[in-house]
Amino acid sequence: VAKTLLWEDSKQTMTVLLLLAVIYYQLFTCGYTIITAMAKIFSLTALFLFIHGMLPANVFGHKIEKLEPSNFHISQVVFFLLVVSILSAMSSEAAFKIGIPLIFIGFKAYEKWEDTIDSLVGDACSFVLQFTPIQISSRQKQT
Repeated sequence: VAKTLLWEDSKQTMTVLLLLAVIYYQLFTCGYTIITAMAKIFSLTALFLFIHGMLPANVFGHKIEKLEPSNFHISQVVFFLLVVSILSAMSSEAAFKIGIPLIFIGFKAYEKWEDTIDSLVGDACSFVLQFTPIQISSRQKQT
């Protein structure tokens, strides 16, 4: 703390000042409550970590230290809560205005490009499933 407050490590001091400015902006300037501000900060942190995880090991000759994918396991319950929280952020009027046209457009597009959409969804599912841990059933453990 002393190095930061006395400006002995200017990089660390600037990082702390930037963090405090972001916290000030999130809490006071935008008018968010503590819960909303923390949720937004956690969302931004998750987005940063996701993008960091997708970066290659070397970017412009600089080595990037990677976190293990096992640190980012999302259970089905948490995923469901994430979807509900995103949907609950919209007003019902906005959901109606956006949802109804999307439903009709979605069904028409699926009818027209069924094979392409099925292959894209299959590719997306296999991509997502490669990050989920494989659970071994008790029958497989015994053999």
